[in-house]
Amino acid sequence: MPELPEVETIAQDLIYNGIVNQVIESVDVMSPHLSQYIDNEILKKNILGSTIVGIHRRGKYLAFSLNNGFSLIVHFRMSGKILITPIQEPVSPHQHLLMTFSNELHIRFHDPRKFGRWTLTNNPCSVYGHLGPEPLTMTFDTFYPLLKRQRALKPLLLDQTVIAGLGNIYVDESLWYSKLHPLRPGCTLNKSDARSLYKAIQLSLIKGIESGGTTIGHGQCNYKRMEGAWGNNQKRLNVYQQQGNPCHHCGTKIIKIFVAQRGTHLCPTCQIHNPNR
Repeated sequence: MPELPEVETIAQDLIYNGIVNQVIESVDVMSPHLSQYIDNEILKKNILGSTIVGIHRRGKYLAFSLNNGFSLIVHFRMSGKILITPIQEPVSPHQHLLMTFSNELHIRFHDPRKFGRWTLTNNPCSVYGHLGPEPLTMTFDTFYPLLKRQRALKPLLLDQTVIAGLGNIYVDESLWYSKLHPLRPGCTLNKSDARSLYKAIQLSLIKGIESGGTTIGHGQCNYKRMEGAWGNNQKRLNVYQQQGNPCHHCGTKIIKIFVAQRGTHLCPTCQIHNPNR
């Protein structure tokens, strides 16, 4: 699933390609699956001829703000991606929404697993109002109280109502940077531990954005940028899917465990688990 850096990269790519201030000239929902969530005729009635006035990310959501007060909000889920394609290219079975703009740019929503969602709303808070704060803009004073729970750090940080945008990749990386074990309860962190984690989260996310996101594998379901390029952050990962490789801090082999049924990667030397803490 695209996490914060991947969705942020998609937003930046859309802006770079000149989507802001363009008029939506055509839109079609091609998949019966997607039309369960966004009706084709209602979509056309409310957005054709409207202008994109802004594109932004909230957590793992991407939002197109329109000049008529509506927002078109995308959640990519497991395998969704927005791709630039030639308008004459045949529509593949995995392409579920097509949109063309006044600058003749043509984009398609490609989603082999069909979990992605598009929502048209005049109240974006109804879609993502449940999300916690943004990790790149929240202050430490906002962050620290969020940890004061009995839950283990891994599922706590994955909870989108606590902090928005983090997923498996960047939680594992952040915990490694801060040398914290994923099973450690959040409430046991003192201010020094919490500050290390706060800085580690921001570091791992910024690296991910600078690298254009993380692509794990090379199949159709894996993350791609708009023009079809892979992300590059997989080359900079320290623990995620690095089991068996030496830790960059101490040389101990990275291991994989399961925490709350999620595959979790860590260094058993740097990230010591003390059950008494």
